[in-house]
Amino acid sequence: MVILKSPEEIRRIRKSCKLAASALNKILENIKEGITTLELDRIAEDYIIKHGAKPAFKGYGKDGNKFQHSICVSVNEEVVHGIPGKRRLKEGDIVEWVVSGILSYGLFVTFDWLEGLVHVSEIDWGHVTDPSKFAKVWMKVKVKVIGLDSEKISLSIKRLKENPWDTLAKKYKLNDSITAPISRISKFGAFMDLEGWIQGLIHLSEISHWVVKDIREYVKVGEEITAKIINFEPTKKRIGLSLKALQEDPKSNKKTEDKIIEKIDSIISLKKK
Repeated sequence: MVILKSPEEIRRIRKSCKLAASALNKILENIKEGITTLELDRIAEDYIIKHGAKPAFKGYGKDGNKFQHSICVSVNEEVVHGIPGKRRLKEGDIVEWVVSGILSYGLFVTFDWLEGLVHVSEIDWGHVTDPSKFAKVWMKVKVKVIGLDSEKISLSIKRLKENPWDTLAKKYKLNDSITAPISRISKFGAFMDLEGWIQGLIHLSEISHWVVKDIREYVKVGEEITAKIINFEPTKKRIGLSLKALQEDPKSNKKTEDKIIEKIDSIISLKKK
């Protein structure tokens, strides 16, 4: 039995509670409006009891007949896991569900009596730090079912889009030049903002043929530059870029100059003889 003290807490631990999503959403709506315990009991009867849950409510008086509620709910697992909708669902299905909760580790989405999680790693092909930037509660989203078991439904949004690494591999190959803006600079290199949120690293050692003390002397954030692809493994999601590979190596020039000087010296030496 799990005690839920607020709508936010309900959303945080709804998975543990295993409460049918549509009934939970109905309760959440009414708690926000502020209702009496009698009205909440009636909602529980209509939306939960007939589906196998055993609810208990405790109200605390506030503003006359308005109440804040602690909800204590246990659900008959056989009813929840035996829902026909879940039995019909299979891996690979693409469905449109509603976002019912947003947490740091992903999005919860619901449809009828089902609830699934779009893990943060499955929201987008790029690095996602804040799931709330990609969806809002009650927003409809299309998701792909990527995992089903007795405890959870795993979903993905990013797999409905083409893998940007595949797209990049169709356009470029090893030793090609690629043009894109600098997205950020770190102490070990500069990152180029490639297609589909892919970040290509120009390592510090690949900035210039000379010793680089400050990368910002060579590139700036937002500046569009051209670099050479010196390492490209799309299946491993790796790409290495270089600026110096497109520059003439001053060391090779010096060797050429030394050879020319040596040749001239030998010619002068012969003429003197």
